[in-house]
Amino acid sequence: MEHIQFVCPHCAVLNKTSQELLTKSLCKACDSVLFPPFPQTISYPALLRHIAKDYLPLIIFFYSSDLDKNSFSLLEQNFEIATKHFYPKVRFLTVQTTPQAISRFSLSSDHSFLIFQDTELSHEIHSIPKNFSLLSWLELRLHTSL
Repeated sequence: MEHIQFVCPHCAVLNKTSQELLTKSLCKACDSVLFPPFPQTISYPALLRHIAKDYLPLIIFFYSSDLDKNSFSLLEQNFEIATKHFYPKVRFLTVQTTPQAISRFSLSSDHSFLIFQDTELSHEIHSIPKNFSLLSWLELRLHTSL
């Protein structure tokens, strides 16, 4: 059984588990579910650890505190639908935009979606159209092996 590494979304400790047990594994440090079936809200420093160490592709929803509640709710619903569709092949993370994130990832709006595959930024969208379907956008951009 091959072991893969994952960062805990709660405490950011690096864990090893098997692909078969991923959805049932608990963090060795905080005893939280390592890979829950819903998006996880994490800090910017924790995100950097996920990018560097997580085994699966990452979909990150960056949002600004300036984003109005209706827009945030619609984008969050899109995010949850996509999470259910791709679980457990992709990890979905929500991060509040910080000055460091804006600088590092060239974020240009109050909300953005980024895809990281094999620790590299592979796709991004910053100006999200009104009838945007995250699920469709992801299906076109994620590796076909998913």
